[in-house]
Amino acid sequence: QNASRIEYNVLIVGDVHDDLAAIDELRARLGRQSRKYHLLLCTGDLTTMPHGNVEGSAKPEATPHTNAFVRKASEAARAL
Repeated sequence: QNASRIEYNVLIVGDVHDDLAAIDELRARLGRQSRKYHLLLCTGDLTTMPHGNVEGSAKPEATPHTNAFVRKASEAARAL
């Protein structure tokens, strides 16, 4: 009868798609709350996808876009 109760707060975010301003706004709102989150679940894309060919692998001419994609995805992940 002495069962322990454990509660977790989960923050669910989806399809950010490079909108770092929205992430900053979300962080500001969360910073004003007393609730702390134990888990962040991202249900969609953090950023836009790099261009690819039919097989799904990146084309050589897409390298600059792919590099920008990696930088933006990293920024979005760090912000969350």
